[in-house]
Amino acid sequence: MLLLLLTLMLDCSKRVHDYQHEHRKDRKYVSVFNIGLQNTFVYRWNYFLRALFGLIPLAGTVFLWSAVFKERGGGLHGYDYASMIYYYLLAILVSNLVTPTEDEWQIAADIREGQINALLTKPMSYLAYRFSIF
Repeated sequence: MLLLLLTLMLDCSKRVHDYQHEHRKDRKYVSVFNIGLQNTFVYRWNYFLRALFGLIPLAGTVFLWSAVFKERGGGLHGYDYASMIYYYLLAILVSNLVTPTEDEWQIAADIREGQINALLTKPMSYLAYRFSIF
């Protein structure tokens, strides 16, 4: 009976240790995310203005197509306003999927400057590190 109790206690202790180890492992990515978030918001106005000015071309295009379709009476070569906006948003989505992102440029810079060596020797996944940066 005592042996069974000790076995259960050891098993429970091992599970608690494994649980704490797993959460300790995730903590480093949360720290990287927090540092990236802090770096982004150091220049708050820059971030908010970039986000705001990123919406201006979208709004301009939507208003332009709205004016074109109002002037033409609702249709233009078989397209209506909703299908044109859908086509435009789909084109933006495809463009964002195939255009290199800042992460890809940063990975290339890490390789070119030799900084990736220091990151690969740390006990963390480089891709998870890049993903957790805000």
